[in-house]
Amino acid sequence: MDLRALVETRLAAHQGEFLWFSQYFQLARSNMSFETYRAGVAAEYARKLAKSWPDLPAPDRATIESWQRPHVGDERVLRGFAGQVYLALQGHGGEPPAALSSARWREYLAALESPERWLAAGRARETEGWTIEANACFAAARWLEPACAAEIAEVVAARPAGLPNEMNDLPMRDFPQLEFRRRHWHAWGMKNCGRLYIPSLLRWECDPNFSVRARIYRSLGQRPHPAAIAALHEGTDDPHPFARAQAVRSLGWCADPTFVARLRELASDDPDANVRRTAAKAVQRIVGWWTYFGEWPAIVTNKARTTEVVHALAAAALPAFAREVAIKFGWADDGSPLAAFVEALEPEALLHDPSDRTHNYGHWFRDAEALAANPAPELTDAAALAACHEPGAEGFEARRVLRFRELGTGAQRRRHLS
Repeated sequence: MDLRALVETRLAAHQGEFLWFSQYFQLARSNMSFETYRAGVAAEYARKLAKSWPDLPAPDRATIESWQRPHVGDERVLRGFAGQVYLALQGHGGEPPAALSSARWREYLAALESPERWLAAGRARETEGWTIEANACFAAARWLEPACAAEIAEVVAARPAGLPNEMNDLPMRDFPQLEFRRRHWHAWGMKNCGRLYIPSLLRWECDPNFSVRARIYRSLGQRPHPAAIAALHEGTDDPHPFARAQAVRSLGWCADPTFVARLRELASDDPDANVRRTAAKAVQRIVGWWTYFGEWPAIVTNKARTTEVVHALAAAALPAFAREVAIKFGWADDGSPLAAFVEALEPEALLHDPSDRTHNYGHWFRDAEALAANPAPELTDAAALAACHEPGAEGFEARRVLRFRELGTGAQRRRHLS
């Protein structure tokens, strides 16, 4: 069965699935209903209130409208607590925190290269009351077509006043003015806040410094969402191998089923060994994850089922992914036959060479600092527009400049995908 047919079959057969590749997934919450999740947030909110204001009545339930409620006591601090509740509940997105329903997968995959469809998806999430999810959809639309910014601004302007401060500067406007190290660490920190900062990450993945682009590509994968896929496609043309490898890795973490042919090309033909390795591993992650779409919670919570799947994945020529499944969920560390089988898979696991430091950010910081101190001359608008369809580094740099300045049409600002 080809991958497209597999995806369609699995989406038809199952309600959804959680993306568990990044280090920030929480299996225990993967299938948690919004009501159960809300009860946990309410309990945490009550605990914090009781610690600072023991005389205040504890809320019996948290609500997304918590930031609107009247306060007594220290207005600034209490409103900060209420804002945390709002962001925590919004982060659920109406579906399990690490999951996407099959319906949303269909909707978002159909929107992948269509700003109009991403706008429609964003408006739908806005109507449903999921502001953070709406922002992710709007960010994808804006990345594809900068003219969407005006329509998005109208939607945002219609939101109630007084939303938490974290919602008020998306995408982050002063990001380009920060010095290199601060841009890097801001991009690193954005992965720690769920999908809240997808708009900032997508807006500034066009940073002129390869190290910042690399960090943004990686953060997009560590909070995987289909809204990032088109930008990560473009990132596979990044002229810097370290940045390119991060875009490739994140496509695997996003389980993007639309770009496997390109990833296979990179796995065999890219001039950089780390990109080749990462692309091969991404292909295995994508194919293996979709093979068992809808079944992962049942698989990874049962050792016998995990063992069965690990053997099946290895037999299907997906040994790196087979090893990852067993190790990620703790079933291969007890001296069992599964542990021995997984150890035997190590030569085929596409692990990086520990003596090779080129996969590490620290290895590249000196080059990145030098580039920050002596940046290359920027293309003019006219030169960027003229060169945006050129192959290789020249075309990528032209498209990067167009995205940075939000110039040109959507088709001019990304690589042509036939």
